[in-house]
Amino acid sequence: MSLDTQSSSALGLADLDTDLIDLIFSHLPDFEALRSAILISKRFSTVFDKHPKSIVTRVAQNVAGLPLDDLLTLVRFEKPDIHEWENEDAYDYPDEEDFLLNAFLKFHEQMPEWQDASKDGQEVKAKDISIIDEYAHKANLLEEWFSFRRKKNRTAAKSSLTTLESQKFLRAVYRLMLFQKCFGYEEAIQDIQDECYEKLPDLAEKPEALQRMFTARKDFLLRFKSEELHEIQVVAHFIVDMQYKISPTSSPALMHEGYLQVYLHHFIEGVRDGYFSVTFQSPHEINEIYLTGPSEAALKEQGNKLLNPEEDDFWMHILDSVEEHSDTCARCSVAQGRALWNQTNWSVFFLHTHYNRLLIYNYLTPGQLSHHRSDRMDISNALNGTPPEVLLTEFQEAYSETGDDWNKEDWLCETCLVELVKTAMPKWWINKRSEQGDPVPSENCCYGWDCLAMTRDSDHASKLNHFCKPTKDVEA
Repeated sequence: MSLDTQSSSALGLADLDTDLIDLIFSHLPDFEALRSAILISKRFSTVFDKHPKSIVTRVAQNVAGLPLDDLLTLVRFEKPDIHEWENEDAYDYPDEEDFLLNAFLKFHEQMPEWQDASKDGQEVKAKDISIIDEYAHKANLLEEWFSFRRKKNRTAAKSSLTTLESQKFLRAVYRLMLFQKCFGYEEAIQDIQDECYEKLPDLAEKPEALQRMFTARKDFLLRFKSEELHEIQVVAHFIVDMQYKISPTSSPALMHEGYLQVYLHHFIEGVRDGYFSVTFQSPHEINEIYLTGPSEAALKEQGNKLLNPEEDDFWMHILDSVEEHSDTCARCSVAQGRALWNQTNWSVFFLHTHYNRLLIYNYLTPGQLSHHRSDRMDISNALNGTPPEVLLTEFQEAYSETGDDWNKEDWLCETCLVELVKTAMPKWWINKRSEQGDPVPSENCCYGWDCLAMTRDSDHASKLNHFCKPTKDVEA
């Protein structure tokens, strides 16, 4: 008898009723758990082999967090190759510019065939599993960020949305992803960009083309009920607002929904990995109402209208309740509501503020230290290679060594927290150098971190300590 068989027998798993084993399969959270469960015993494997399609579909539903129809539609929809139309359209459009415009619009107007996971032949297939995992993982990350920003528990690492709230949010995310897959500007020009995108006529001069694009988007959205369109609007507003807050150096005038055309995959990956910045420029004013305009038209046909994000009940279209908070910063005593930070949520600080590691290095190092000739790359690598909760703990400890107090249990606003980080930065780096067995020079430069010579002279930068306050005025 094998060890696995002995273990399963000892636990009584090999003798479980078939219906009970099937029930266990139906409650597994993901495909990795399913693979492990199949290996528990031969009996588990036999039960799975009897009806694998239904079990895989139920597990996929658990992964997705809601009924599968929307996610399956997203997973299985693929835009056709734009060059498929070259032969059939070449004679109809002898002018290359007209041919490219027609191909672009036909590509734009391709609609997905909605999937119904309950129908025969539309169950989850093996080729769907990895893609479902990818989409669901990113949607769940977005839900965690939404929960952190909009729900009352700012210490929760995972989503605290109720089951119904989560289903509304995820449904809107998958539908927004599908909308982007159909109409995202990046998606539409991907196949023609390299060789002939520059030959595409200016859409601003083609009102009939713009109308076709607008109508295609509106027809897509008319598939949904008004309350479902409102859910999509809430999620889209959250994403655009989060993009702008993370990258506020962009002009507020550019904060329009054209940014939603940058596929949500890129946004989620960038925010998660700490390198996201808004660089997208809308190619035409129609893309400034990329989602809002068609949504407004669809809602009007349904006898409804867009929501006002400034109204009190805006978030209630996803959330069951919205609680306002008047919590104050322990340092400045200003009421900040949910936007407060201590050691319990430092791990997500870079996800929910515009201060990523690069900005801390460039803007929170005093004087000229961000241009330190010999240490700047080492500082940058140390910032990038340290988890945020560890990094902020190191800053807190360094700040405390300066003689002032920073209690890591105190709830601080973003402004106060980054001011403490700025003060602690020089001492933090001195500590890091010492830990690495390469202490900073004992002799201080009289110009300290304001020294200009250290920015251009490697010998001077490495010979003296510049992580100190100036004792002589540089200008003098």
